[in-house]
Amino acid sequence: MLEQQATVVAVDGDDVVVHADAVTGGCSSCHVGSTGRCGSGTLARLFQRRPPAPLRLPNSIAAVVGDRVVLGIDEQALLYGALQLYLLPLLTLFGGAVVGDLLLPLRSEIGAVLGAIAGLIFGLQGIRYWQRRQPQQRLAPQLLRRLP
Repeated sequence: MLEQQATVVAVDGDDVVVHADAVTGGCSSCHVGSTGRCGSGTLARLFQRRPPAPLRLPNSIAAVVGDRVVLGIDEQALLYGALQLYLLPLLTLFGGAVVGDLLLPLRSEIGAVLGAIAGLIFGLQGIRYWQRRQPQQRLAPQLLRRLP
């Protein structure tokens, strides 16, 4: 379970609104990222434009305003989602290029280019299809516990 600390800023019925703590380094696993000597931390600060958006989550731990809580996302679900999002379009792009080159064996590479574009579109449509069929709760953060 990947975890992140957050603060409850509002309670609305059975839901809470939380603000996740901003991560100062790239991975926040050591003190080097906060000193400015870590490449990942430098890139994270470079591309961090605004604070994280507030999240509305079910209040499964009876948290109140001001509570420090721990949010979690299942690692396997995140890994599966990342593989689906990045690997499927890449594979269909390459597969489309090979098929396009075989179907249009011209002296130029137009067959491979057209096949690659068609394969990429096919892969992106496949992701849309799977995302609509899967329950989105697997990738949603959950309230795990309150911090003392």
